[in-house]
Amino acid sequence: MRSLILFGGGKTEVLRYNDLYSYNIDQTMWYKLVNKVGAEDISARYYHTAVWHETEDAMIVFGGRGTGMEDFNDTFVYYFRDKMWCKLPVMGALPAPRCAHTSVMLQNKMIVLGGTMGTQSLCDLWILYCNPSNTSTKHALNQYYWQQITWDMTCVQRPLSEKQNWTENNFTT
Repeated sequence: MRSLILFGGGKTEVLRYNDLYSYNIDQTMWYKLVNKVGAEDISARYYHTAVWHETEDAMIVFGGRGTGMEDFNDTFVYYFRDKMWCKLPVMGALPAPRCAHTSVMLQNKMIVLGGTMGTQSLCDLWILYCNPSNTSTKHALNQYYWQQITWDMTCVQRPLSEKQNWTENNFTT
């Protein structure tokens, strides 16, 4: 089944969602996914990132901004087979709380770059190592840990409200 997953978001400055939907591309139908009764629930948020963890048949959600305008640095996984959220007990130092960052999944690693924390722009790079569950531990929750990557990079720090006008002159080939 080909599908698109939608989690959370916001409508106004104070209205946030923690709903999870699946759009079946072949049937052109939306389905609301539910959290297993008794499982931990993820708080409502927007400006978060989510990546697909193919090995675990799961979606990993990191960070975002909540209803009270607080930024998060928590990491949750939604396991589609079990229909449940789990907050990851990640090991090691954690990234600073953030929203409006960028994430990508690459070979069992979630790479997180930048974002903002309150009004401060962030220019850091973190990797969440997501080792496949090849142990008897259910979902291998003990196999996740963060590591900050140091790099020699100067970031242009701009407030979220400042817009960038992009032209072909902004890019080099």
